[in-house]
Amino acid sequence: MLDVRLTVSETQFRRAVWAMLGFEVALAALNFVPIPWATVERQILLENEGNFPTWLASTQFFVLAMAAWLLARRDSEQRARRTMWRATGAVLLLLSMDDACSFHEFAGRDLALKLGLPTWPSPTWMLVFAPCILFGLGLLYWLLFRGLRGDHRAFRLGLAGVLLWAGALILEVTRGWMISVGCDPLWGNARPQPVFEELFELMGGTLLLAGMLEKLKAESGKGK
Repeated sequence: MLDVRLTVSETQFRRAVWAMLGFEVALAALNFVPIPWATVERQILLENEGNFPTWLASTQFFVLAMAAWLLARRDSEQRARRTMWRATGAVLLLLSMDDACSFHEFAGRDLALKLGLPTWPSPTWMLVFAPCILFGLGLLYWLLFRGLRGDHRAFRLGLAGVLLWAGALILEVTRGWMISVGCDPLWGNARPQPVFEELFELMGGTLLLAGMLEKLKAESGKGK
């Protein structure tokens, strides 16, 4: 039977989280700096798909899924809680796959066209995924207010991550409206709104993962 226990010190844990957040901010900052090599520029642009930031986000969701499944084994003996952790892990794994292949962008566009809905930049095409979004929000609510309950630090980290994800969603929705009214500014080599949207997603994932690992660390300590 797999038995994972976290033995990382508090100092090491904080340094790792801050290092990852700093790396993500630096990656976003590079988007506004002129880069003479086109290949390198394509690989770091947060607005693009199929490059390094996309791989990073996909990997982040994959690690989140692994953390959820580990918590399903360590968090509680209650069957309902184990089931919810496993369901959360499954959804996070699907998000990892979606980031890797850009499924929702292509599927959303095709389904919106078939249903007669306007496509990007209009946000109404997101109605196609409304059931999936509502299900995901329900799991996110459970993760934050039920899964991470009892550990104040884990909850605070998770809440910060979810708030950043909410900010990213607001930026994505409002960008379509801004484009429709002719407002899509360019700062140097990049547009700020999609850069900050992707940055919030990455930082939110990092903080949520930190919260889940904090919870896993606490549960591992109980099992000693």
